[in-house]
Amino acid sequence: MVYNIFETCLLVPGFTRTECASWVQAIGSVMAIGVAIVVAWYQARQTRLATLDQDALRIGEKVAPAIAIIQAAIEDMSSVYATGLEDRKNSVFGVGDDFAERHKWFAQAFAGIEPHTMPSIESTKIVLSVKELFRQADSVMEGAAFKLNNMRTITGSDKEEFDKLLAAFKLQAAELKTEAVRITRPRPLKQMQ
Repeated sequence: MVYNIFETCLLVPGFTRTECASWVQAIGSVMAIGVAIVVAWYQARQTRLATLDQDALRIGEKVAPAIAIIQAAIEDMSSVYATGLEDRKNSVFGVGDDFAERHKWFAQAFAGIEPHTMPSIESTKIVLSVKELFRQADSVMEGAAFKLNNMRTITGSDKEEFDKLLAAFKLQAAELKTEAVRITRPRPLKQMQ
């Protein structure tokens, strides 16, 4: 058999040039389809991840103000009671009005948080609980302000009630933070496919 380089396929001996071209085209087409599938899958995956990131940001935008108000109220309440008692020892009058007014400001700010805008049922329940805590805190703060301003004795039960209220605020803040982390945590990729 005479080997003519112009009539045979160099890649696969025994095939003619047209047969070889057909096979190369077929293999190339299959590879191109495979690459197209992988590129489409990768783009879809990137889109899903970007959507999750955007969802996490939207959730953060809804939950973060609630957490910030609760944290600020906790910090204020923590310092208020100790400061009020210290001022009373130093015969400073009128300290109670200030912290009662600040508490009302926090309560009004939190009243602007709409439970129906929360991203989950659990976060909605927490927001409603905190709104109720602010209502309960009104009477406690008013009572403490009245006693401090009128130089009356703050009893152990007053302090106990205040501590319970403060602990409840801290618990709700921690639960809201935990819920925010839970709902913004990326799901494993297996669940997203």
